[in-house]
Amino acid sequence: MEKKLKDGQKITIRKLRISDLDLFYNFLVNSPKARKFWRHPADYETASNYVNAQRYQIVATIKKKEVERILGFAAVTDQGGIGLAVTDEYQHRGIGTILMERLVEKAQKLKLEHLEFTVFKENTAVQFYSSLGCQICDETPDGHSYIMRLMVGKQNG
Repeated sequence: MEKKLKDGQKITIRKLRISDLDLFYNFLVNSPKARKFWRHPADYETASNYVNAQRYQIVATIKKKEVERILGFAAVTDQGGIGLAVTDEYQHRGIGTILMERLVEKAQKLKLEHLEFTVFKENTAVQFYSSLGCQICDETPDGHSYIMRLMVGKQNG
């Protein structure tokens, strides 16, 4: 699926493939700001674990001079846990919003009531998620992160 960013650039949203291992590894190691808030090591083994995982995972890619690059990543589990990251230089251009919309669509197909995730308190993404309707519902036992939730299904009552 092709989408336009706020600045007019065209990106592609597609499923993460096993053949994306090198692209995904480069995405992990070349985003120092995003990596600061990534809860897993930015190494080849982690990249391999992600591309081989059996869950819904999508990437935002751009092609320049026939070279494809991953700009963003999003995943949702069957229980509604999510992960989302956008490379540093492409933040604030609409990629996160596009990826989150796709996660919501998938969650609704899975008939989930909500998506839930943790965000480090100092991460500016807290404001981004709040702007999309996500709410802080708790914090982690160590006090470093918020547990955020976005209602996506029908509410009981």
